Amino acid sequence: MKGPTNILNIGQSGLFSSQKKLTTTAHNMANVNTEGFSRQRASQQATDPYNYGKIILGSGTKVARVERLHDKYLEKNLGNSITDHQFYKERDFQLEQIEEIFNEIKSPGFNNLLSKFFNSFRELSMRPDDKAIRSVVRENAKQLINNLKNVKIALNRLQFNMDERILNAVYDINLLTHQIGKLNVKIANFESEGGETGDLRDQRDSKIRELSKFLNIRVYEDNHERYSINADGIGSLVAGGHVQELVAQKSSDSDAHIPGGVEIYLQKNTTLSLSNKLSKGSLRAIFDSRNNELKFMQNHVDELTYGLARSVNSIHRMGFANKEFSNVDNEIQRGIASSEKVTGIDFFNLPPQQYRASETIDLSDEVKEDLKNIVSAWEPNSPGDNRIAIAIANLQNEKMFDENTSNIQDFYLKAIGRIGVKAKAARVNNEHSFGILSQNKALKERVSGVSLDEETANMIRFQHAFDASARVMSVADEMFKTVLGIKKL
Repeated sequence: MKGPTNILNIGQSGLFSSQKKLTTTAHNMANVNTEGFSRQRASQQATDPYNYGKIILGSGTKVARVERLHDKYLEKNLGNSITDHQFYKERDFQLEQIEEIFNEIKSPGFNNLLSKFFNSFRELSMRPDDKAIRSVVRENAKQLINNLKNVKIALNRLQFNMDERILNAVYDINLLTHQIGKLNVKIANFESEGGETGDLRDQRDSKIRELSKFLNIRVYEDNHERYSINADGIGSLVAGGHVQELVAQKSSDSDAHIPGGVEIYLQKNTTLSLSNKLSKGSLRAIFDSRNNELKFMQNHVDELTYGLARSVNSIHRMGFANKEFSNVDNEIQRGIASSEKVTGIDFFNLPPQQYRASETIDLSDEVKEDLKNIVSAWEPNSPGDNRIAIAIANLQNEKMFDENTSNIQDFYLKAIGRIGVKAKAARVNNEHSFGILSQNKALKERVSGVSLDEETANMIRFQHAFDASARVMSVADEMFKTVLGIKKL
């Protein structure tokens, strides 16, 4: 009785093992297009043998475990390449937007309007008593002012968009860390009961890859294979089932960060900003672009506006309006306005300070109200005098920026060139990092990816094994019936 019964058990073990391997194969094939899925393999081994008299006989087979094909080294490299690529991708995106604000191909930009502004003063110097040219001067000045304001508005809007991306990123980070913490607990509970957690581990790895887009993280595994996640510059975010949240809010610190900009903090300490401590990832790229290039261009436009308005006003105030005036020596001192305002007239309404100058600059009320208040003459009652107009026109080439080493156009173009160089470098790094990321994805896919050809071949092989085990059980059943029949005889 023991012989046929044992054969039946062996056949049954082979049947169940083949069934389990077929189930695993079917699961792989069903998830061939599932993002982040790692191919699984049922690990089969012989069961413990037994003594049959003086002979040791095998007792069949079993599936010891279902393991996922996963390489921790490749996973780590993939996470690092994701972090690097997201940093350069975000830098490329943000710098491209800053560049686009100063694009003079699609529409007349500052450089073009500045030349028109100074050229109109040159035309005025040739016909200083021409009212139509004064109108052109005022109109060109309005266009220049509008351009400066529009550029600053665009830069401020871009800062707002960057702050919104920071807020959204922090929300996503907190969501991901909570999900990873819950998966840590769920995996530990399942494995303590002997459950299979390959799919849960894939989900956790996918969440970690998503998290690595925002921050440069380091993953550690404890003795129970629970993950702890640290972020460079921040510290621990996840430890088993415990999560430390981040907070994004506006900072009052106008020295270390952009005024009014959003900064990130630990939820338990909202006094110490962590923004400048991040090393890589898209979040660092946003802070770098906002706190460096964007802030530089905002300050640059304000400095340029303030310097232009102050220089034009300093010359414009020294001249006399195109008005007749008597008793000049007794009632007028150069640079001091009289009741009739024939001298000491500002061309621009000079902002009180350089900060936000491009947002508040305007034409002076005198120039708005009367074209005669656009000064061209050095002396009173001199309609043909053009010396003030020439002096203002010559400001175009006057070196009054960068410690008197750059004229206004050089000052502007050098800033644009600086952004252009950084944008180009970010573009190159973005393409290079994408290549490395694609390579690491391909390497991981070779190890963990599902091949339909391979799984189909396995399915046929396991099906044959299943049929063979079923045939063994059928033979054992016939033997068992024969033995029982002999006993009846």
